[in-house]
Amino acid sequence: MFPNVSLDSAELLFLRLMIAFSVWIWKKRSLTRTISSQHITESLQRETEKENLDLSTEVLQKFLASHKANMKKKIEMEPKSEQFIKAGIKKYACDLTFNPNTAHTQLCLSESNKKVSSAIKDQQYPDHPERFQVYHQVLCNESLSHRSYWEVLLEGSSPEIGITYPDIRRKEEDLAPLDAQMKLGLNPISWVLMCVNNKRFYARHNSEDTDIDMPKPNRIGVYLDWPAGTLSFYSVSPDTHTLKHIHTFCTLFEKPVLPGFSVESGCLTLCQLD
Repeated sequence: MFPNVSLDSAELLFLRLMIAFSVWIWKKRSLTRTISSQHITESLQRETEKENLDLSTEVLQKFLASHKANMKKKIEMEPKSEQFIKAGIKKYACDLTFNPNTAHTQLCLSESNKKVSSAIKDQQYPDHPERFQVYHQVLCNESLSHRSYWEVLLEGSSPEIGITYPDIRRKEEDLAPLDAQMKLGLNPISWVLMCVNNKRFYARHNSEDTDIDMPKPNRIGVYLDWPAGTLSFYSVSPDTHTLKHIHTFCTLFEKPVLPGFSVESGCLTLCQLD
């Protein structure tokens, strides 16, 4: 059975690639063709530009489709044995800590910023431009742009675990108090795994959900392969610490990412890995 894989188009990156490729084609054709300007009408110029743009779009679409197909094939063909997973991804274990300057005021950090818990009363945090103002979210200190693996201990009914670009919005604006740009998973710059009522998962990116019928484990492993453009989630067995695949996102990362979390009830703990 193949793992769950969701794919996004990385529109901004490919728009820039499309423009650069169009310029390259135009310069190449200018060097290889000598056409007298008096024989080129305005209409022909427009058609030539359109032809270049269409060709650029076609090439980039083929490149995107090829990249996604190759990544999906790679994920599907990887061995899923305990030995492979342990040797393949746990060696990339990283040490993470929650950033207190990003924590919502109804989140309490403890255990040297390794544990985050929901709080009834506002915590006495100083005002900070990086602090989430609306949603009960917190980010880690560590910026990641390589292969990284971490595990999270879950205690609560609806945790959310994922990553985001650092420029996710933090503050409320008068015209858009519940702007999707502030919520993990509701925008193009964040990817999260959500557990709902301890019974099923949703993988969310840019407001698009993938339903995953699997009971919530007590511990989740997260593997980021930044160079390859994949983010994978695993259920971690409490006894043997074996991993069971839950979901994989495939994308093209444009900049370093930060691990991000949402805690509406209960708590999350960043696990110490050997």
